[in-house]
Order: sequence, then structure tokens, then C-alpha cells
Amino acid sequence: MPIARRNQRDAERYRTLFQAIDAGLCIIEMTFDADGRGLDYCFLEVNPAFEAQTGLKDAAGKWMRELAPAHEQHWFDLYGAVAMTGESARFEMPAAALDNRWYEVHAFRVDEPEKRRVCVIFNDISERRRTELALRESEARFRAMADSAPAPVWVTGINGGMEFANAAFAELVGRAREELVGDAWIGLVHPEDLPAVGARRAAAREKLESYAFEARFKTHSGWRLMQANSRPRFDDDGAFAGYVGLAVDVTDVREAEARQRLLINELNHRVKNTLATVQSLAHQTVRDDFTVREARDMLTSRLLALSAAHNVLTQESWEGAELGEILRETLRPYDALGSAPGTARIQIECASVWLTPNAALAFSMALHELATNAAKYGALSEAGGEVLIRCHTDERTVELVWEERGGPPVTPPTRNGFGLRLLQRGLATELGSSAVMEFRPTGVVCTLRAQRQAEPAQPQSMLL
Repeated sequence: MPIARRNQRDAERYRTLFQAIDAGLCIIEMTFDADGRGLDYCFLEVNPAFEAQTGLKDAAGKWMRELAPAHEQHWFDLYGAVAMTGESARFEMPAAALDNRWYEVHAFRVDEPEKRRVCVIFNDISERRRTELALRESEARFRAMADSAPAPVWVTGINGGMEFANAAFAELVGRAREELVGDAWIGLVHPEDLPAVGARRAAAREKLESYAFEARFKTHSGWRLMQANSRPRFDDDGAFAGYVGLAVDVTDVREAEARQRLLINELNHRVKNTLATVQSLAHQTVRDDFTVREARDMLTSRLLALSAAHNVLTQESWEGAELGEILRETLRPYDALGSAPGTARIQIECASVWLTPNAALAFSMALHELATNAAKYGALSEAGGEVLIRCHTDERTVELVWEERGGPPVTPPTRNGFGLRLLQRGLATELGSSAVMEFRPTGVVCTLRAQRQAEPAQPQSMLL
């Protein structure tokens, strides 16, 4: 085949390709300033897609600065470098002067080097860039929102590995975010809870449904009970992409619920015991030789003594009571009986001692009976009488001595009334020790002993 025909055929093939390609294509010739920097370029050839990709009309034979005077200098620098060095370039770059479009560009030198010509193949990727930018902005908003949340938030991939953990998550467990990616979170779950968590996740993953669980997580402050909720997420095509989850620390809530149940059970027990005590008091107080008024007054006073002890125990959540508080509340009605203003007739010498709930109730009832008897027949029935209360303690027990002075002469009773029986039998049994009564001529002396209790410690976790 003659060379002329071959060249003509190649030219036609090139022209067909040049015209048919969807990408923008142009041949430009560079011009430089005195310092060798790209100054401008002229469009020697442009394909039909050029105008659609750039918005420039009738560009062939025209200069770029003529068509777009505000075109950025970096375009001239890049094409100038390709023309001068012969090294091709691939890049993505915005063109503000062309309606803020973004371009994906491949530029390479053509023809003889001295002609400074460059072939440019490019595509308008503005829509893709806007989508990417919107996605980055969406991710940035999500991260900002997630990091502002006070509770742990995370995102997993298809296989369950963690891809994102917010600031609260990292702070809770005391680790850097990069230490939480993948399956590292599994090591934070309590070993006893991990099988149930794994089974719940697997069942939810199979059905692509939400799931929730409660498990103990190892945090910077120890094990905490976390309630986690996870929802599946899907990509734009509807394909499963993983889970997004949030956890809330419910340790305090669950412990409060457990304490509430415990208190309710304890309250039920206390109410039953109190009703039994009240029934016993009523049975022993209401006797045939009492008038209705006498029985009413005596029963009322005993119930008030019981109520005073309950008030003290309630303030301490029934964990125990301080002996001094029991003494003050129980003896408050008797302290000023027949005394001159400003003169206390009941002297108390007791250090701070904690009693068990049962011991506190027993001491209160015993002191009430002693005070009532002293007010009727003993030291508190006369103006000059007084009562001295002394306490002695060791690590396990407390001993209280009630001593009356200055009252009428005392003779031992010929029969035991309810008050004495309450002291010597019922309360002694409740105290788990002894109650010793002495009827000295100078006044009644009663010695009570009971188990002491350590002061309430800080509450320990009921869940972990």
C-alpha cells in the first residue's frame, strides 16, 4: 500500500477516534514568559466533547486567557512543565473560572519537543467531587455529633469489627481510639458475659435486625454494667454495611433497683417483726387490773418508744444506729421530769458506738421501761433524784449501766411485771447477751450488754 494512502487512512482513523471519544480532548501549544514560566496556551485542536466538558465555545485557535481570563496559574504551570520536560502528568484539580468544575486530567507531550505541544485528556468529575465532599461533610458531622455524645457510640463493619469509636467510648475504657478498632472491644467484655453477647450478636446478624444486651465492661474505673443497643446500617444500594450502636452505663440504676428490692424485702420482714412486737406489747399491757386509760397510756408510751427507735434506724437506712442517738430519742420525754430549769436529771457518759438494728430496738425498749419505772417509782419520781448512764465498749460488745440515785428507798418487787419480764427475758434474748437487774436500796441498777457493729462502710457494687 502506498505510503500516502496509509497516512491518509491513519489520519482518518485518528480523526474518527478524536471525534468519538467521550472524554474532553485537546491539543494545546504553550507559550512562556522570559523566566520560562507557563504564560498561556492556544487550543490547536478540540474534540466535540470538549465544549460539553468545559463550557468553552469555539475554542479552536483561541488562547485560554482570552476565553477564561481568571483561569488559575497552576494550570499553566502544570502544562508548561509537561511541555518542557516531556514527563506526563495525572491529577485532579478544580477550575474556578470554569464554573468551579473539578477535572480528572491526563496530560502528555506530543510532536517535537521544541513545539511545546501537549495533549490533554480530561473528564468533568464535579458531580463525583460534590458527592465525595458531601460524604466527607456528613462523616464530619457524624463524628462531631458522636464525639459530643456523653455515652459510648461505635460503628462496626460487615464482619463485626469496630471501625469507629467516639470520644466517650475511648474515655470510658481508658484507651486510645486506634486501640479499639477491629475486635479489640471483645477483650473489654467480662468473660462471663461474653458468650451471651456473642450469641445475641450472631442471631441479630443472621436476620439483619437490631439487638440489645447488658454486659459488664472493663473501664478505667473498674467493671461497669453497660446496656448496649445496636441497629443495622445499609449502603446506598441497600446492602448490609454493619452496625451502629450506643451504650449507656446502667450500673447505678441496676444497683439502685437491687437495693430497692432488698429494702422492700427487709421492710416486709421488719413490718412482720414490728407487728409481732406491737401484738406482744398490747397483749402484755392490757391486763384485767388496768383501767382503759392506764392501758391506753402505757401502750401509747411503749409504741412511741418503738417509733423513736424506728426513726433513728430509718435515717440510717436500717444499717444500724448510734447508741447516743438512741439514748437521746428514747429519753427525751423524761430528761426534764421534775427538774429545775437548765438542770439535766439524766447524765449520759457514752462514747460513739454503733449497734445492730435489733440491738438498737432492744436498747430503746429497755431504756423506755427503765425510764417509765423511774418516773413512777424511782429516782425520777422525786425532785432530787437523778439517773447516771455509763457505757463501756470493746471491739465486739457494748455494756450499758443504768444507775438511779437520790430517789426513794428501793425494795425488790414481789412479782415481775411486764416491764421487768421485758428486760430480763425478751430483750435479753433479743440482745443475745444478758440484762441484769439490781434493786439496791439507793436505787435500781440495770446492766445491758449487746453486740456492737462497725460503722457503715461505703456501699459495694451489688452487681459485679
